[in-house]
Amino acid sequence: MRIVIVGLGEVGAYLAKILSAQEEYEVIGIDNDSKRLEVLEDLYDIQTVEGYGAAPQVLRQAEVDTADVFLAVSGNDELNIVAALIVRSLGQAFTIARVSNPLYLEEQQLEDYEALGVNLLVSPERRTAVMLYQTLEYPQFLKVETLANGKVHINQFRISEKSPFAYKKIKDIPLTKDLLIVGITRKRDFLFPTGSTEILPNDTLFIVGKRETMRDTRSILPLEQKKIRRVILLGASEVTYFLAKMIERKYRVLVIEPSSERSDWIAQMLKHTAIYNDDIFTSNLLNELLLDKDDYFIAATENDEFNLLSSILIKEKGVSMIACIIHHSYLLSTVEQAGIHQVFSPQMIIANDIAGTIRSRGLLTLQDFQNIEAEFVEFDIPINSPVIHKAIHQIVFPPQTLLVALLRNDEVIIPRGDTILHAWDKVFVLSLKSNFNKIAELFQAEQ
Repeated sequence: MRIVIVGLGEVGAYLAKILSAQEEYEVIGIDNDSKRLEVLEDLYDIQTVEGYGAAPQVLRQAEVDTADVFLAVSGNDELNIVAALIVRSLGQAFTIARVSNPLYLEEQQLEDYEALGVNLLVSPERRTAVMLYQTLEYPQFLKVETLANGKVHINQFRISEKSPFAYKKIKDIPLTKDLLIVGITRKRDFLFPTGSTEILPNDTLFIVGKRETMRDTRSILPLEQKKIRRVILLGASEVTYFLAKMIERKYRVLVIEPSSERSDWIAQMLKHTAIYNDDIFTSNLLNELLLDKDDYFIAATENDEFNLLSSILIKEKGVSMIACIIHHSYLLSTVEQAGIHQVFSPQMIIANDIAGTIRSRGLLTLQDFQNIEAEFVEFDIPINSPVIHKAIHQIVFPPQTLLVALLRNDEVIIPRGDTILHAWDKVFVLSLKSNFNKIAELFQAEQ
């Protein structure tokens, strides 16, 4: 499969990395920064073309007429849209364009661009806002992800020194049949747990369960039940706009923005949100707001350093629910070392979404962990598959593979070793990317 990527910034470079690692993909990158192209060619197995990504002659040089997939993911909305439209006129590639401006994401606009030939518009900012919204709905968890159109939850929570789970083996933890511990992050490593794995303080557990089970975990998990009094958003960014639009009728929402121009812009866009044109570092605003532990603070400016420093300041004020937006992946570990554990990278989030779309099976990538390339994937079990009528414990999966959930006639089942697989089950698997082909062979129909 030939994949052409326009824009090799944070999103494009990460896509080049993960896609070029798979033998079946031929990756061609376009960017006007010659030094960046030289570095990426040395790092990854990609071809490059230097030039403006929306120039027809540059696109022809990259032979987009023979491309299967075209990704326009630069930081310029208009360049991305124009490039995708030109590519559709030159060939039959499936086109994906990255945009940030909310105006391009209105329903009528989406229909217009689809009619013109842009197959998919993606927004890192809106996707991040959706993830933040899910986290607000379950404030006792660090992060919330979903599979099967929201029916299956993958929620993360951190183990404290005083947690009843600390120093226990997973097999000794009494969970209901609708919950399953599928992963542990320890420092910067991701672990595939077994029954004998011991849970340690400061571990982050990944737990899979039905949506309805996750709504009330008080009697099941050792989590502090939290109630949100206000949502305070720092920065009148696109992430702030998308999130506030989703929640301003449900929560008390405040936006703090030092720029008068951006304050005016977001005030026009949001009708039920309080806007403060102020700087938290040079004014008395935080004291006037009377912050407390029931406030949820989200640092969502375009400046990573400002987000990090403001999150640390808010933490010192006694606020415990803090989320920090980080646009450059090299800072992610620094933020966590500062004690801010809810960290969201719009660029990494959307890059993983795009990669999953291309691979068709990929749903959710576990990103930014050392020594791990793991992902949640889905498979359909055909009617003459060799695994039909077998219990899961009878199937020999590749190492570091877990079957975490299955969907049967629209019903979610959290499996155990004795769960029997049926024809047309949709199964969700967590495994190393290198195992995907072997897993597909296990489920595929017999010839």
